Amino acid sequence: MNYEEFIEYVRTYLTSRFEPDTSILIHQVLKNNNTQLDGISVLKKDQTISPTLYLNDFYQEYLYGTPLEDLLDDLYHCFLHPYTSFTFSATEFKNFNLMKDRIVYRLINYSKNQALLADIPHRKFLDLAIVYYLLLHSSDTGNACIIIRNEHMSFWNVEPDTLHQHAEKNTPLLLPAKVQKMDEIIHSFLSLNPESEDRELFGSFEEEPSSPPLYVLTNQSHLNGASVLLYKNLLKELSDTIDESFYILPSSIHEIILVPSGSSLSKTNLNLMVQDVNQKEVSPMERLSDHVYFYNRLTRAITM
Repeated sequence: MNYEEFIEYVRTYLTSRFEPDTSILIHQVLKNNNTQLDGISVLKKDQTISPTLYLNDFYQEYLYGTPLEDLLDDLYHCFLHPYTSFTFSATEFKNFNLMKDRIVYRLINYSKNQALLADIPHRKFLDLAIVYYLLLHSSDTGNACIIIRNEHMSFWNVEPDTLHQHAEKNTPLLLPAKVQKMDEIIHSFLSLNPESEDRELFGSFEEEPSSPPLYVLTNQSHLNGASVLLYKNLLKELSDTIDESFYILPSSIHEIILVPSGSSLSKTNLNLMVQDVNQKEVSPMERLSDHVYFYNRLTRAITM
């Protein structure tokens, strides 16, 4: 079954499973780093908004050998899950006073998202862009968000600076930062996955006793966690704790890694490491940047 046939099969299947007055909508979505995905939404009676799931991933699972019946059943039950079936009012959405406490920001690559950035309010930060979303629903299984577009700014009648002020206040509160030492994460992984094929790789990781520890920064949901880079005083407090400046490795849009400047790793080697990992391990849609940044403890500034 080719991809177009798969999409039509899914549409027909979901149409048969839901009530007759349910709309099954398939639409293209422009995602991070100019990635086009095919989204599917199930709009039930009296709903004005529906979360989107992406058929590209389901098709890849089909190609890898997952039985079609299992995929269809999983997709159907995804739309029954509370994460996707929460209610949201379009009337509320048009009222900025009701939405302002849900505004959060994310970091994406500036040059790789020009088509997307033309349609959304944003603020440039180094070679990155700060973009804004409404966090509608959050749970252990994921976050439901709506990206804020220029058209929304028009009917809200607000300025980009106002948007940023609310995001700056809300994001650390709604998506608190999470800081862990790299060796703690690896040891935890090995203890939970003793038979993992990656055990040999991770098991070879041993920090030299004299080398500074590496830190992994993300948020509590582990989604779009690189935005903690913007949290007020977070980097300052960390640099004061370790009494050093540090390099910032953008491992993905979901997390960053801090390498104290006293490490034996040079900036050149760190840049090569980031580029290699991006090419081999990080999906194109989740890449943030191909080079490291530097946080100077004395000036409290991030530079490229």
